Amino acid sequence: IQEKIEEVLTKMEGKPVELTGALRTEAGVHAYKQVANFHTETDKKTYEIKQYLNRYLPRDIAVLEALEVNERFHAAFNAKQFIFEYRITIGEVPSVFDRKYNYYCFKRPDIAKMKQAAKELVGTHDFKAFSDNKRMKKSTVRTVSSIDIYGDEKEITVTVAADDFGQTWQES
Repeated sequence: IQEKIEEVLTKMEGKPVELTGALRTEAGVHAYKQVANFHTETDKKTYEIKQYLNRYLPRDIAVLEALEVNERFHAAFNAKQFIFEYRITIGEVPSVFDRKYNYYCFKRPDIAKMKQAAKELVGTHDFKAFSDNKRMKKSTVRTVSSIDIYGDEKEITVTVAADDFGQTWQES
């Protein structure tokens, strides 16, 4: 996605533009309301940049908002918290429409047990055991401030608020 946005920004600017995202996601992970920044010398207004991006980006990428920020703003370093949402679809037949976005489960998990287990993850912990890069140089210690689990008969949503996770799972 970063590459696609950079291609469109480079076309708009007439020279290479580097995009910095707040968080790197793994392949197959979808980012909703991802924050990113770039530097430009264009005379376009922010709403024109947003329109330009949405006109030329593939339809599975959308820019929701464009803002002018302080020159020193950095999407990754200025972020205070990240919110991750995981969805579990439940039923006898997996949804062909949700297959790329939701985890599928034939039997309904016990939400009460999930909430009890989630309490163990809230706080500051070393998540190195969850990393596929065992020689990572960066710290794998992260702080989870909250985990909310709710749902109905067809779907369960798990929302995790944490200070970071993107670099825990993969080295950029």
